[in-house]
Amino acid sequence: MFTVAQAMENKQYTEITPTLSKMATNGIKVNTAMDDNNVYVSLRDGDASKFIILPRVPGQIGVWPNA
Repeated sequence: MFTVAQAMENKQYTEITPTLSKMATNGIKVNTAMDDNNVYVSLRDGDASKFIILPRVPGQIGVWPNA
């Protein structure tokens, strides 16, 4: 999952699907989707499933205190 966290941090969202697909073994199915606010990950193994919402945090604009 470090690779997914790194993709989120670097805003390389297209890396998430292939990374999870490589990790998916033994019949685990992976689906991903994205909108303006979140990345959605769905993992399914037969009757068991997990749904994860990863918030897309936009870059912060900072102001220098002496500006």
